[in-house]
Amino acid sequence: MNRIYKIKKVRKFFGKHRYKFRNFYVFSVIIASIFPILAFSFNSLNGDSMSLMTFGSNISGSENVETYNISDDLEYNGVELFGEYPLSDEEIPENSYKVLKTTLKASSWMNQFGVVAVNNEGGKSFDIEELLSEKSEINVDKTKEYQVLIVHTHGTESYNDYGVDYYNNEMSFRSDDNNENMIHIGNILTAMLEDAGYGVIHDKTQHDNPDYNNSYSSSRSSIEYYLEKYPDIEIVLDIHRDTVITSSKTKYRTVTEINGETASQIMILLGSGSEEYPNDHWEENLKFSLMIQKTANEKYPNLMRPILLRNYLYNQDITPGSILVEVGTCGNTSEEAERGIRYFGECLIEVLDAINNDEVLN
Repeated sequence: MNRIYKIKKVRKFFGKHRYKFRNFYVFSVIIASIFPILAFSFNSLNGDSMSLMTFGSNISGSENVETYNISDDLEYNGVELFGEYPLSDEEIPENSYKVLKTTLKASSWMNQFGVVAVNNEGGKSFDIEELLSEKSEINVDKTKEYQVLIVHTHGTESYNDYGVDYYNNEMSFRSDDNNENMIHIGNILTAMLEDAGYGVIHDKTQHDNPDYNNSYSSSRSSIEYYLEKYPDIEIVLDIHRDTVITSSKTKYRTVTEINGETASQIMILLGSGSEEYPNDHWEENLKFSLMIQKTANEKYPNLMRPILLRNYLYNQDITPGSILVEVGTCGNTSEEAERGIRYFGECLIEVLDAINNDEVLN
């Protein structure tokens, strides 16, 4: 049993029984406030820390780590290497690990239909073909003032602008400069949507700065505020960048080639909820995501990685039309991420236009 699997089992146990740990959580916060040294942290695989306070966000049904942990079995995980790795083992600095340029595709064990694929970690039952044949319940109307809300739960996430083929623990892949982090990616998508005639609220708050552990609670407050102030909002996009890592600590730089250039792949992460913390909107959010993935992969093959469906919330229980969008990984360059979000935005606009015209994308 490898370390990644053990960590997953522990997280699954605490996720399933987290209501039993409410008293422990409250007690730990009190103790930590008196004795700060007791506020220990668990290192997550993407370099972030998950402290005792993280259990607080888990109690509300959120999950603060979206890192995609996979095995080293490339074929099983649908990994296709994008060219040969340019460095020998001797050229990789000490205490550093590989960053592989790859394209992530669907694996045979995933739920699939045509160019659409879902990694169903949440174990939900659904029919992709049936969902794509249905009209969306989202009511996008260009005559209304605002239709889309863009937020950044982890706004300081950034990219590998050195373009190197390895990483070490000194590389944080985070920045509070809004010209370098996810706010910048959100600005690009906002401009595209507005040019297409859609009203957008772009919340530029860095919800993970300075308190990463409460980032989902912070973004949830913003989402609820804007939905109350602008009730016509139908779409909530939480824009992130991913970390894809194997059990041997190799990280993936996910790309596809479009018009002779590499663009970062895009992945939609969905929360299906759990028995304790249900998400009544997960199926409508999945339908919306399937429409986007189908449109994008038909127009730009391999732009979209398989949708990842997990039994958390990611604040997607608040309103239908809520999705989390991972723009590349920490291995990608900013230029690749910029290209990726532009191609994604183009396809998103096609889907919104179809919804606006009451069309079905089957």
